[in-house]
Amino acid sequence: MGSRSSPRKREAIRRQTLQRKVELDAERRRRDELEVEFATDFQVALADRVAAREAERAAEVAMGGAVDRMIGQLRLSYDRVAELCQAEVKELQRLRQLAAETARPVVARSAADSPPSPASPRLEGAPAGDDRGA
Repeated sequence: MGSRSSPRKREAIRRQTLQRKVELDAERRRRDELEVEFATDFQVALADRVAAREAERAAEVAMGGAVDRMIGQLRLSYDRVAELCQAEVKELQRLRQLAAETARPVVARSAADSPPSPASPRLEGAPAGDDRGA
């Protein structure tokens, strides 16, 4: 009896083992897919964060430019600008400084790349409101 039932038991156990392997392999594939999905979610969010920070910086530079024009062209005090913009004076000073620092490298690169001339195409691309050449 042992020799007859042994091959059957072996086959039944083999089928169970194969079924378990199929289930484990499927679970492993699901986990692998989830790993890829979650890592992709992270990378997309990271790229979104970088874009958001760049957009925030661009907005702050624009805000600083507006502050600079109010103080430089209109000769308003920081206190008056703070009232108008509903912002703290220190924040306005920071934004104005950021705008000034952002504008400087563009002018410095243009001057270093080519000698100044009235027909220089690099100077035509200078940011609006740059009164240095006027």
